Amino acid sequence: MKSCQVITTILAAFASTTRAAVQGFDVSSYQDGVDFQKAYADGARFAMIKTTHGNSHVDFKFRRLYNQAADAGLIRGGYHVAQPDKAFGGNQAKFFLQNGGGWTNEGTTLPGMVVFTERDDPERHPCAGLSPKEMEHWIIEFVEVYRASTGIYPLLYTTIGWWKQCTHNTVNLLARSLLVISDFADSVGELPAGWESYTFWQYSGQSRWGGGSYVFNGDVASLNKTAATGYPN
Repeated sequence: MKSCQVITTILAAFASTTRAAVQGFDVSSYQDGVDFQKAYADGARFAMIKTTHGNSHVDFKFRRLYNQAADAGLIRGGYHVAQPDKAFGGNQAKFFLQNGGGWTNEGTTLPGMVVFTERDDPERHPCAGLSPKEMEHWIIEFVEVYRASTGIYPLLYTTIGWWKQCTHNTVNLLARSLLVISDFADSVGELPAGWESYTFWQYSGQSRWGGGSYVFNGDVASLNKTAATGYPN
């Protein structure tokens, strides 16, 4: 864990680029004592809450965290950590949906987010042993099963490095999903092919409220519209 001083430095470094943006954070069972009421009072307006991982793991704190976020007035959404080497994309989408990753148009729920990123374990292949074409098919299958169930596309979370390595920067139909770009820098850099802009930006792996820090690329009205319709515009 980094010290409070490091977290403060990170927040200060990004103040000029994020002050006017809508703030949010992610959270999972790894975080203890999350105070959603304080987060809302501090200006946070959304939370991404870990729901499932692969084809068998359900975060045991998901339902409690999800309800607490809603009670605090935060717009919230679930996220699924993809494991393409464990099960087909469609099967993992169904697992995510069955365990809280769905969406309704009541205006308080973000589209579900599926996470594709570098693995923490350097011994394992970052692309789960799939070729770029196989990975593209896996993602499309996940996206289409999710869309068939909810009527909207899921959020796609990734880094430019992972996307280039594991999909060869494919365009295809994937850019119909809203992009969540992870880029720990002073500003957002290169985006994956097909996206002209991002919808959410994770700019730090630390947050004073939960796990990582995010901003929404728009105002509160656009965030509310994303929750109500699945699209910010």
